[in-house]
Amino acid sequence: MASSESYNVWRQSHATAIENARNKLPTEIRQFLDGKHNCKLYKDLYTYLAKGGAPSKFINKNMGAIFGGLLNENGWIDKKYKNDLLWAVDNCTKWQYSSSIWRRSFRSSSYTAYLQSNFILSQLENYARLGWLESSLEDALMGNLTENENQYFHKDGYSLPISTLLAAHLDAGDSKVFAALKHVIMDNGTNISLEIIRGVMMSSNADAHNLICQLLVAARLQEGLRQAICESADSGTIEALRAVVETIKAHDLIRFSAVKRAIFTWCGIFADKPESIDRIAGKMLDLIAECLADRAARDAYLESEDAMQIYIALWAYSAEDARVGAQICRKLAMSESRHRRMVAGIFASQFENPDLENELGKFALENFADDTECLAVYFYHFMPDINMALNNVASDNRQGPYEREKKEPPKSRVYADLSDYFESRDEAEKFRGILLKTRELFTPKKKEFDFTPCVFPWISVKLKRMDVAAKLCWIASALQDNTLIDEACGMLAEVDSDIRNNVLRMLVTFPETDIQRDTLVNAIADKESYTRSLAIKMVENIELTDDNYLMLENMLRLKNSETRTAAIELLEKLDDERLYGVCERLLADKNGEKRAAGLDMVLRLKKQPERAELFARTKALAAAMQSDISREKILLDQILDEEKFELPADCGLYKLENCKIAPIDKQFVDDSNKVFCRYFPESELAGSDKNVDKADCAVALKKLDALLDAHKNDEFTNYWGETNLLGNAHSLIISHSPKKICFEELWDEFYQTEIGSPELLLRMYIKLKAYRKMDKYVTFKKAGKAAAARLFGADLANPIDVHFLCKDIVQYLYDKFVPMDDRRKIAISAANWLYTLDDKTLKVKISGEEGVQQSYGRHGREFDPELRSLLDQVQIDTVLNWLFEMENSEFFAKMIVVKTALTDRLDGLAGMYFGDYEEQSVYALDAPTADELVRACAMGVINDDEMYRRLVNSDDLGDVLSALSGHIKAIRERDKLVAARGWWNMGGNGNLRGLIGNHNMEELTENDKNVIEKAEDVYNKIIGVVLGEELNRGDSETRFSPYITSIKRIYGVENYVKILAALGKETFVRGYIYGSQSSKKETLSHLISVCVPNEGDTAEKLRELVRGTDITEKRLIEAAMYSPEWLDITAEYLGWDGFKSGCCYFMAHMNESYSDKITALIAKYTPISVEDLQNGAFDIKWFKDAYATLGEKRFAMLYDAAKYISDGAKHSRARKYADAVLGKLDPEEAKTAASVKRNKDMLMAYSLIPCDDDEIMQKYLFIQQFLKESKKFGAQRRASEAAAAEIAMQNLALSAGSSDVMRLKLRMESELFESIRPLFEPKTVGEVSVWLEIRYGKTEIACEKDGKRLKNVPAKLKKDEYIVKLTETRKQLTDQYRRTRTMLEQSMEDSTVFTLSEIVGLMKNDSVKPLLENLVYCFDGKCGVLKDGRLCTVGGEEICADGASELRIAHPFDMYTDGSWREIQKYLFDYQIVQPFRQVFRELYIKTAEELENCETPRFAGNQILVKKTVATLRGRRWVCDLEDGLQKVYYKENIVAKLYALADWFSPSDIEAPTLEHVSFSDRVTGKPIKIKDIPDIIFSEVMRDADLAVSVCHAGEVDPEHSHSTIEMRAAILEFTLPLFKLKNCEVKGSHVLINGMRADYSVHLGSGICHIQGGAALNILPVHSQHRGRVFLPFADDDPKTAEIISKVLLLAEDKKIKDPFILDQIH
Repeated sequence: MASSESYNVWRQSHATAIENARNKLPTEIRQFLDGKHNCKLYKDLYTYLAKGGAPSKFINKNMGAIFGGLLNENGWIDKKYKNDLLWAVDNCTKWQYSSSIWRRSFRSSSYTAYLQSNFILSQLENYARLGWLESSLEDALMGNLTENENQYFHKDGYSLPISTLLAAHLDAGDSKVFAALKHVIMDNGTNISLEIIRGVMMSSNADAHNLICQLLVAARLQEGLRQAICESADSGTIEALRAVVETIKAHDLIRFSAVKRAIFTWCGIFADKPESIDRIAGKMLDLIAECLADRAARDAYLESEDAMQIYIALWAYSAEDARVGAQICRKLAMSESRHRRMVAGIFASQFENPDLENELGKFALENFADDTECLAVYFYHFMPDINMALNNVASDNRQGPYEREKKEPPKSRVYADLSDYFESRDEAEKFRGILLKTRELFTPKKKEFDFTPCVFPWISVKLKRMDVAAKLCWIASALQDNTLIDEACGMLAEVDSDIRNNVLRMLVTFPETDIQRDTLVNAIADKESYTRSLAIKMVENIELTDDNYLMLENMLRLKNSETRTAAIELLEKLDDERLYGVCERLLADKNGEKRAAGLDMVLRLKKQPERAELFARTKALAAAMQSDISREKILLDQILDEEKFELPADCGLYKLENCKIAPIDKQFVDDSNKVFCRYFPESELAGSDKNVDKADCAVALKKLDALLDAHKNDEFTNYWGETNLLGNAHSLIISHSPKKICFEELWDEFYQTEIGSPELLLRMYIKLKAYRKMDKYVTFKKAGKAAAARLFGADLANPIDVHFLCKDIVQYLYDKFVPMDDRRKIAISAANWLYTLDDKTLKVKISGEEGVQQSYGRHGREFDPELRSLLDQVQIDTVLNWLFEMENSEFFAKMIVVKTALTDRLDGLAGMYFGDYEEQSVYALDAPTADELVRACAMGVINDDEMYRRLVNSDDLGDVLSALSGHIKAIRERDKLVAARGWWNMGGNGNLRGLIGNHNMEELTENDKNVIEKAEDVYNKIIGVVLGEELNRGDSETRFSPYITSIKRIYGVENYVKILAALGKETFVRGYIYGSQSSKKETLSHLISVCVPNEGDTAEKLRELVRGTDITEKRLIEAAMYSPEWLDITAEYLGWDGFKSGCCYFMAHMNESYSDKITALIAKYTPISVEDLQNGAFDIKWFKDAYATLGEKRFAMLYDAAKYISDGAKHSRARKYADAVLGKLDPEEAKTAASVKRNKDMLMAYSLIPCDDDEIMQKYLFIQQFLKESKKFGAQRRASEAAAAEIAMQNLALSAGSSDVMRLKLRMESELFESIRPLFEPKTVGEVSVWLEIRYGKTEIACEKDGKRLKNVPAKLKKDEYIVKLTETRKQLTDQYRRTRTMLEQSMEDSTVFTLSEIVGLMKNDSVKPLLENLVYCFDGKCGVLKDGRLCTVGGEEICADGASELRIAHPFDMYTDGSWREIQKYLFDYQIVQPFRQVFRELYIKTAEELENCETPRFAGNQILVKKTVATLRGRRWVCDLEDGLQKVYYKENIVAKLYALADWFSPSDIEAPTLEHVSFSDRVTGKPIKIKDIPDIIFSEVMRDADLAVSVCHAGEVDPEHSHSTIEMRAAILEFTLPLFKLKNCEVKGSHVLINGMRADYSVHLGSGICHIQGGAALNILPVHSQHRGRVFLPFADDDPKTAEIISKVLLLAEDKKIKDPFILDQIH
């Protein structure tokens, strides 16, 4: 391999040559190469090709400058490839024209398709990249590349673009190339790539096709190779595609997943159900083969009504020529068969050719106006990619400098290009008229037509008004008619909000009419934020009329902060006289929002000395106002206060001339330099000192690398509990707290024997940080390397090639053996050295260098993007990070001075972030933090003035406010619970580490106490200034507004009342405020949410402060809900009985999260858990008590106030619940909403409506019916509806006075049976006697005639009213039997307790008796059966007879523990007892000793399952599908969640392969924390394991029942040790949990549990497995049906003979 340095030089020289050659090309060519479809060269080429011209002639004539000798910069593409390139562009019509992820197998006879799809452009780029290839094509095929080429084309991830070059040589009959190709394909030990496969497919060489087909047949275990061939088969010539299809059919390769995926991809058809895949794939393959070979068959299928036949016939024609396919689509569109028209419309979406689609779309719009569904199918073919077209026009109209070309903005409006979609102006006008008629189909309420499914089950088609409007707007622009553009402006609101901003820019840039100008101004108030922001910017560039200013003035009635601020700023541009008129009107307006805006404008004028006269006049207007509104009074006070003007820059906190900071302690720096030089003797700081240790760290690192390699196959258990080989690990960390890595004793021994000193160790640590590559960010890296060489020594600045895990080891040793005091002094020395450098060295100029944009500063910081500081250099940054020190006060005092001096010199460049994806990302040393400044001031290092100067002028004031308020919160609320909004706002022991280090709050030093006292003082002063500004603001932001949401806590009733007064009548922000929000509503809402009472705040104090304001009781209630720590004071202030209970009631039922104090409060009022309350559970008693105590009016006030603490859905649910309990909710309306609209809240509320016993039965049956109907929906919806039904049953049980849901269910089922008992008596109907009877739990209709039993009821009687009733009841009882059986099985699993008398009573129900009488019960640890109302052993010994005795339905674990399991099994067998569900013969799973300490078990890991089948199977076992956690089962009583993890194999075709089970885990339902298996109840563990077993055995992808006892690592090891000799493989060794393989290409390891493969000591290999259902037994001669074991052995066999591997995906990874 070429050395890193020489390779970097080679790569840089080539990159520079190509870039220089490209930059020297004429501008029009470069625009074409940039992909600009609107440039002249592109349009000329399109026109030329559309007329039938050959691409090569155009390129020769108009783009000849691209050819030349590369390195001498005479051209962009090397001349030696010129003929090959021209051949490729001329022959492209033989190949697939699309290369997108949506590509289909289509070719086109028109070159324009290849231009539009960027195929021609990509060929130019590919041949330019071939300039990197210095070897011949034969050598490239054989893999005989130079070291530099191999590094570039393989290690650096750049593919070798030789596909069309190979095709050209094959078609030219190049025998050398063919021979090389044959060797690569047929011989072992060679490498084949996707480019080679595609090159063969693109050729017309039948012999080459045959070679690939032979390779396809021989692929065997190489699924990736099959995928590569089949998915490339349609990219080349039609002959190549036919050859592959014939091979697939001849050898039945359709059984393989890769082949299925390929044909689905070719055609764009995907099965909607996994079980349909094989059937559909087989039918598709037959049709494809027939249609490709026989045109007559195609034509016949086009006349059929079979959608698949029509579709594949169209596909076959399009595969030859998409233009022909489009013509046939158009022909079918005119067909009398509507079905054929629809299929053709669906198929047309596959073309990816705008011209073809647009032609079909035009035809449909003209002809299908009366068929809305057909119109919808074709509508999106008309003007395809309209969103992109709108974006292009909008981009051309940008009024700011273009980023890439620094191009000046346009001087006039740029219109849409009519020729993009239409032949002429007349045609465009015609279709505009058609679109206007289409628009008339919609109404204000009907904005779209939805046709799902359409033609195929997986197709959904919608016709939307917003799409019609967007196309009308584009046409208006293209016609360049202001009348039409004005009309389009009226449609702006109809356009999709995602593209409305683009449409606005297209229509009204440089507005030319009043309507256009008005539209732009009105957009300032648009509901869509991007459109609104764009309009604000655009309006700044136009001249407004008086009417426009009146529009802006009227917008001030709105509450949107952005709109109001923009309107005020625009109105301020008026001259004094007109602005005076605006203020006069606003201040006199009845609308409070307008008056507030007027006052805000007057206040703004006060801060503008140049408009002092106007301020005086408007001040008089304000003074004349009479207002009792707090919000207005606050603004008036500021306006009328003669002394209060704009807050000065120093905020009144410091005087610049008084700022002082201590000088750098030179003696301390000198001492630090001595320590530095001891560690880094080659540093320039060391001078000529030679009396230090200079041991070579490179030698030590190489020894460590060798040690790591020697132990690469040692196993360890990683942080996640997985067994890894040392050499394959990504990290050596096995614990984070405390931090530990594996094999620590080994590394400690290495330190003692090979390192021996912290000095050598630190040099090793720093050397491992050196830059590895110098080809990117070259200017900075060179400067950084030079600086590192000076500071640390030249050798340490050079990288070393060792295993990346050496960093983990050295990091561990460094943490353990390098003294902290030494690190601190080294950091001081390095910082001081940097401080002494000149600016040119310290600040590196990087203008024009790649990657500049990746560098950015902190929020609000201005910096020079063409500079980077040496602090960004990784090695230097590593050392400077040791300057963060809060523990050692003496060191801190000296350190902070050096740190401050250095960062001051860098100004905006300190604290930069620079991400280099090939190196380490760096956060450079930043200026002192707020914590450090407060500490430094408390210690006398800086004075108060200097501290406040730095705090107030911080780059991110949000960090300052967050730190200060967070620390004060931690100090004042220590050991307290605070009822704040959300868990993140609650009190408790906060983290003061940033302020005083890790010192114990119980053992504070005197210095710590001083720091805390100083922090309190600083907090009070700064928060006082901030609130003084923010609480007196109008709509305009203050300097502090963007940072207000960073404040974590403010205190006191004074601030509380001031915030409410400032808020006025403005509402709170609903829910929570995220990120930096600066509108008045947002900042004040946040301040209320973080405001809590001070010690000593009382209701009386609140009453005193509220007096004289317009703060109402309603507002105080809202605020108390919003910031619940005020509940007690507000309750006392109001004097309402039940106030606190009522507020907690709403919080419980509406909040998304609860602080600990709120949770504790709720627990006082209800036994229902907060989790169940969140899910919709309802405490009727609590509600009734609160409602009765508060009364209707006050309860309504609380309900209204509660809307701010939740989203709208939960708020309305609370109202529904209240209405239901109060009897205000109509039952029929509730049922309709639940059943028809599937409204889950209404279902839960319906169960709360007061009712009698008969109505309880109706509700019960309705909930069961709702649950039954949910089965037709998807997994997510089924899960949510099942949860709603469960809550509804809980609510119904509470409403019915039942002790639990299970007993209510059993009671309902018993009553249900009693109501139909007469139907079990014979009744004569016609000539027969009929009745219901139950046999073995199954309900049947018995029928007799003349004493003889009939099999069925006579057909003529089946519509008889009584027979119909019997039939319906039989269905009802069948459902009841199923429900009851499920309930009883769940009772066994949940260990539900029943009394003996309850069970005996239930057995009086004939439908339940067969279920109960044959079950086994458990009492006091003993198991038995029921005999004459007593519980006895199967031997007849009485266990209990007391009716009050509490029994459980016994689980096999009970019988196993009791020791009676076998005896009971024999009893059932002897007496031929049939149980309703599997109880006695149920599978039992006992915990193993190995599992007890784990939180998850891998018992069933590696088994493939069919997802939908698994969900369907386990649905009845109470498993639900969660979007994030997969399948899970919740045990509410025990607070346990069991999760079944199925890890999809992302390297398999997603629609074909089934995912693989990974493990089963257990966690706490409330906290989410993992639970050890030893703490899981044994019955729950057994049931979860049984469910997992059920999924594996019933839903296994191979439809086999694996022998799980063989699915262990030990058994797999045994199988392999037996199997390997059968294959005569001697290069494999089973070691622990891995198989180690010595291959020809590399050495490998395969994990026996997961099947994951690695290159030993290297990266993982992703090998696509051939699963058992596709593989067949021919490849594995052993009796083992476990698919994971089979997969592992397949991988071992594949890698053991790696010389035979042809799979390009595997080969790329090995390379």
